[in-house]
Amino acid sequence: MEHEVFVFNPLTGQTHILNRASWRMLSACADTPRSSGYLLALMAEKPDDLNEQQLEDSLQGHLGQLQQLELLQANA
Repeated sequence: MEHEVFVFNPLTGQTHILNRASWRMLSACADTPRSSGYLLALMAEKPDDLNEQQLEDSLQGHLGQLQQLELLQANA
């Protein structure tokens, strides 16, 4: 069963519905910048039968969505 979390962004005034994986990533980055390697390891803890490439693709997809929603900013 997929759990959803409602997140309000005070900077944009928008509310978003996040799935469990997106919420875990956003929560992990709340206080400390995290590397993509860290987030990949976090996703691998609950792999949902995904292989390594699928995990990487899923990570990139979730990060892209969080950036698009202005909930997360990537640093180079």
